[in-house]
Amino acid sequence: MTRSQRLLWIISLACAGCGGPTLVSPERTLPFTVRVLPVKLTAGEGEADPAAAITPAREAFGDLNELASDLADALWSAQVFTDVVTNEEPEVPADLDLEIELRGADFGPSQKQILGSIFSTFVWLFAGHLSWFIDDRIHGESDVILNVVIRPSATSRGGSGAKAAAEDAPEELNVVQHALPLNDIETNFRERSRMTDWLIDTVVPPFLQSGDLATTGTSLARRSVDHFAVSEPDRLLLSVAGNHLKAVWSYVAYDDARGELVLVSQGPAREVKIHPEAGKPRRVDEEELRRRATQGAARDEIFRWLADRAPDIGDSPYNRYYRIPLERDEEGYLAIEATLPRGGVPGRFTIYRPPTAGAE
Repeated sequence: MTRSQRLLWIISLACAGCGGPTLVSPERTLPFTVRVLPVKLTAGEGEADPAAAITPAREAFGDLNELASDLADALWSAQVFTDVVTNEEPEVPADLDLEIELRGADFGPSQKQILGSIFSTFVWLFAGHLSWFIDDRIHGESDVILNVVIRPSATSRGGSGAKAAAEDAPEELNVVQHALPLNDIETNFRERSRMTDWLIDTVVPPFLQSGDLATTGTSLARRSVDHFAVSEPDRLLLSVAGNHLKAVWSYVAYDDARGELVLVSQGPAREVKIHPEAGKPRRVDEEELRRRATQGAARDEIFRWLADRAPDIGDSPYNRYYRIPLERDEEGYLAIEATLPRGGVPGRFTIYRPPTAGAE
């Protein structure tokens, strides 16, 4: 789903009077446009024939570009980041690249889930096929692991577009690097059965049927996206801000109430560039940044304000805090670039300022 498609989707929900996610929660959403790169499949450790070992996973997960798109939509729906795109939207510049590696291919055998089995059997006795939609088996011995790495985008690092080799980025630039075991994923009878199993279901309760291996694998792959959507957002919200400050030495938050950017940098900032979606870009030079730097009570106020939005930032003595007022026509998607005198990779951010915010 492209950025324009997402905007149209939300507008249509609003026009229909339906509920749904707002486009962005400016003060809590992480201020980045993230590009989800195509998913990689790798065999687990100790596999004698890695290519053969990942075949079941390749068949289950299908098109890896579509999988990347599904994961991107899951992150965007959770409003973790200002925007989430894939390689299908090369025209949208990304601040961070998100790489996903699926390691291993065996979700393991399924076991009967006690409460789900009792419930599905009760429904099977009195309502027949409605029991097919009740989760009653669980895969608790999966060896499939979803590895997540987030780092400054290839273009930020001086690479030639999103295809620049990930190996070119030093590990210390990793903003996120963690593993999500795809364990304890549940399935229902509909997700693991073939047509021949439907006939058996007339005399055998659903929970007693483990189903077809290939069909179950495809369903588990789809469930993995839901597992990712539920498990990953909280971890990202609690770690990205502080890790970005450590790796790239800067972080930006948007104070919607005051219409200001809040810049945190490890050491004095040299320059900030603001690129509105429409309108002229603006450069905040080193002299103006010195005037915007906060001290004493104003600095403490920013630290307390950030504690609710980026609790992992901390209050290092090396941190500098700046308030940069936005101009009236700086609205919509704003690309921000922060540069420090000591060089390195510039901090790149994206915030969304509702068009009405700049109006008097």
